[in-house]
Amino acid sequence: MIVLTQDLQGEHATILGNLAVLESSGPVGEELEFLERYVDGCHHAKEELVLFPALESVGRGGDALVREALDQHEELRELVRELRSGGPPSLAIRLAGLLRSHIEMEDSVTYAVAEYAFSDDEKRDLLESMGRLHAGRCSGFADAAAGISRRFLGKP
Repeated sequence: MIVLTQDLQGEHATILGNLAVLESSGPVGEELEFLERYVDGCHHAKEELVLFPALESVGRGGDALVREALDQHEELRELVRELRSGGPPSLAIRLAGLLRSHIEMEDSVTYAVAEYAFSDDEKRDLLESMGRLHAGRCSGFADAAAGISRRFLGKP
C-alpha cells in the first residue's frame, strides 16, 4: 500500500521543529523566509496545487476539509505579511498556535481522508505531481529549516 501523505507529514515535522524560533524570538530574516518560501511556497503549494484539488474531485467529505485548510493557509499568509510589516511579536505566538492546530487537523483528519480516498495508482500519480513541484519549489529548504533549528538551539 502506498502512503500518499508521508512526505507531507515529514514536512509538518520540520515546520513544527522550527516553531520554537517563532515563539521565542519572533520571526526575523531567515525565519520569515522559511515561512514564506518553505511553508507556503513549497509545502502549501503541494497541498493547494495537487492534493486538495484531487480531494475535492472525489468528494467524500474532502470539500469541507479543503475549504477549512485553505482558509487557514490564507490566515497564516496574512499573519506572515503582518509580521513582515513590523507587526507586534504577539503575532508570532498567534501564528505558531495556528500552525500547530492546522498541522494537527491535517495530520489527523485531512490526510487520513486522502489515504482512503485514492487507489494506489492514483496515489502514485499524485506523488509524481508533488515530486515535480517539490523539485521546482523546495530545493534546499529542508536543510535551511534544519539550520534554523540548530542555530536556535545553539548546536553547530
